[in-house]
Amino acid sequence: MAIGRVASDCFRKAALGAYRTYRGTFQHLDLPCWVITDGTQRIEVVELRMIDAGKSDL
Repeated sequence: MAIGRVASDCFRKAALGAYRTYRGTFQHLDLPCWVITDGTQRIEVVELRMIDAGKSDL
C-alpha cells in the first residue's frame, strides 16, 4: 500500500472523528463549499455527512 493512500485514509478518519465529536458545530455549516483541510488534502462537510449516515464509504 502506498504511503499517500495510508495518509489519505488517516486524514479521512480524523475528519470523520472531528465531525462526530463536534456534530453540533458541523450541523450548522449548511453551505456545500465548507471543507476540512490539512493544507494538502480536503474533504467536504457534505461528504462527511453522507459517510456518517452510511450513504457513502469511508
